[in-house]
Amino acid sequence: MPEPAEIEPEPETIEVPAHTRTKRGRKPLPEELPRVELVHDIDEADKQCGCGAPLSKIGEDVCEKLDIIPAVIRVIRHVRPKYGCRQCEGIETKNATVTIAPAPKQIIPKVLPPPVYWPTY
Repeated sequence: MPEPAEIEPEPETIEVPAHTRTKRGRKPLPEELPRVELVHDIDEADKQCGCGAPLSKIGEDVCEKLDIIPAVIRVIRHVRPKYGCRQCEGIETKNATVTIAPAPKQIIPKVLPPPVYWPTY
């Protein structure tokens, strides 16, 4: 009687070359452009957790926008530090507490023109 390995032929393997995907989004702004960093932070009173412990900085959101001034091109970095409680890690509030300052208001959604064009009320 023939062995089972002799009855069933070995499956063929087909080599498929790997493909690459392009990264979505825009390319980073050139490093040689001068940068102005604006930090949008929360109030000192808001850096306190509900349990009474001080919030610790756990990260930050950085958004770079191109700002063109005639004869001057620069990048303005909007930095919003994130704070979290290392004491209770959100146990008292049923979830992790992460606090961050609100983003600056924009005249047109998804676009932030230079402050020169901001309305004054």
